Amino acid sequence: MLTRTRCLLLAAAAFAGLAHAGTVGTWYDVDDVDGAFTLTYKSKTYNLSATPALYLDDQVWYYNANLTPQSPSALETVVENRYGLLAGSLSTVAYCDNVSTGSCVKATAKNATLNGVPTSTFTATTPFDYLAIHLGNGELIFHWSLATSTFTLAGMPTASISNYRAFVGPQVLATPLPGAALLFASALGGAGFVARRRGRKQPSAA
Repeated sequence: MLTRTRCLLLAAAAFAGLAHAGTVGTWYDVDDVDGAFTLTYKSKTYNLSATPALYLDDQVWYYNANLTPQSPSALETVVENRYGLLAGSLSTVAYCDNVSTGSCVKATAKNATLNGVPTSTFTATTPFDYLAIHLGNGELIFHWSLATSTFTLAGMPTASISNYRAFVGPQVLATPLPGAALLFASALGGAGFVARRRGRKQPSAA
């Protein structure tokens, strides 16, 4: 029979094991208005502004715990799952592993204070339409309907931003121009007319 002391020791060990394994977080659909949104991070609420706001399409997600691993390939899979994309449909185009030291691949990152507001900027040499930003204990991911080369986040303490991972998704086929569509339709109609005439043509006498 377990004594009260032994039960307490087992409970403490189980709690320590859970703490070591890390906290499981929750994904939140962030409601932005023209790139502006509020975010509660470490029990504090921040008013943030993301640029470019155009074509952001309210597709911002936030994970309120430490997401690991943080390799570009791992985050690529996370973003694909979050936006319902097929596995392998994204490609990593640039990333920064440590913003404070500027250890970036095909990109640059800069922290500054503009008009008293902490501002972080990420610029890639290749345009991207998906971006993951790792905070000290959280993850922000963005999606634009048109690709961009530069991203700026204002209002978040720059010390909280750990890294960036930028991805590009599958290209959407362009819609045919109206003129081209009409030309294509008229060509099909002409081909059908010729085929009908040939079908009605009587065979020549022997």
